[in-house]
Amino acid sequence: MGLTQVVVPMIKSYDFGIGVDYSTSNPMNKAVQGEITGVKNAGGSTASWSITRITTTEELESALGISAEASYGVPAFQGASARFDFAKRSKVQSSSLFLMLSAFVKLEYLSIDEPELTDAAKQLISDPKAFNGRYGNMFVRGVDRGGLFFAVMRIDALSKQDAMSIAASLGGSYSAFSAEGKVKLDELHQKYASELHVETYHEGGPVDLDISSPNSTSDLYDMLRKWLASFRDDPTANSVPYSATLAPMTIAKAPPAPNEADIQHASDVLAICAKTRSRILDSLNLVNFITENAYRCEFTDGISAADFIKASNGYESDLDVIAGCASQAMREVTKAVMPADFAKQQGKSFPLGSIPSPIPTMKSGIAIPLAAPNFVGMTVAATTELAERFGVTLGYSDKIISLSSITLMDGYTLQFPDSKIKVTSQSPQAGDKLPPDNAVLVDGEGIG
Repeated sequence: MGLTQVVVPMIKSYDFGIGVDYSTSNPMNKAVQGEITGVKNAGGSTASWSITRITTTEELESALGISAEASYGVPAFQGASARFDFAKRSKVQSSSLFLMLSAFVKLEYLSIDEPELTDAAKQLISDPKAFNGRYGNMFVRGVDRGGLFFAVMRIDALSKQDAMSIAASLGGSYSAFSAEGKVKLDELHQKYASELHVETYHEGGPVDLDISSPNSTSDLYDMLRKWLASFRDDPTANSVPYSATLAPMTIAKAPPAPNEADIQHASDVLAICAKTRSRILDSLNLVNFITENAYRCEFTDGISAADFIKASNGYESDLDVIAGCASQAMREVTKAVMPADFAKQQGKSFPLGSIPSPIPTMKSGIAIPLAAPNFVGMTVAATTELAERFGVTLGYSDKIISLSSITLMDGYTLQFPDSKIKVTSQSPQAGDKLPPDNAVLVDGEGIG
């Protein structure tokens, strides 16, 4: 079977008519020209958003458009590093609850309806090898414009059962991203001693999207509304090209690639590598979660934290094999082999990672440390209100104490109202885990 049209994430230097090497996704020289148009009488845009539960890294990668199922494997290893980094930071694994808030804005799709080779490209039609080396075997025929937005909320609980109970308590609509849902999550945190983590990623929209706290879920919904509104107000300024349609160069009457069978096999290898890497990441995230929380684990049957550290090292080694296997498949398509065969060529064992059994249970009564909210830039009045919401105990620097006119619990009487003092720094910093007493020391300066 010859090369077929695919949709891949947009990467630097892609543009209409640019040639692409199928096996690496690398942009080549411009080979194709033709009028760029949209679909007649279909110049509008579409927008959608959803809240879903995810259970695997592959599910998240699929939503991001970088899974093996979404394309032919290469984008999972090259050209979509920012999306993959986001998927990796989300640390999806089976022992926690993951909720994903996602949105897409799609403006009018543009493409080359009648592609033809440029005059320079036509001069190499009689030399397929030279043509392939200069222009590749695919070209950018169409571009999706608009943007995408993702937020992943991870809830770590004392057990997988507790995580499922939290999911049931939030309800089938997963309204956790609303203000009402935030109140519900606070209640569930107290009941199940859970910890909340949030990761966000967007392409297109304004650059100043931010939340007041790293675990403020209601702020995420406000962020999404601001992101969507930016496209309503100025779609041209806020849109980006976020995916490209690659078509075989042959439809523009270019010569067939001299090694199409090898290229197709290499893409199959890359797809297997992408799927395997996603599964390894799920297992690695789980064993790392256990080792990071070993202080509250009940290990049995001779299993200890050391066994999970060993498993983590094994999975890291497996990821190195996968990366090497994929790199070889992209670099030299004729040498593409499956991961196990590549490992043998390198004199390595594969796979090495294995989850120890039985997996420990979590001790009850030991709360997971909270992440510190972001108080910097807020007034002391607003900081106090936010601290109360998250159960944080505030400590004030000598400078704040010398400024404020509020009489504090320790008897200090100070000069400025707390609405006129701005927090300039804090310890621990936003996003860092809090100490057992949930205390944050803030420093500040007078304003107004």
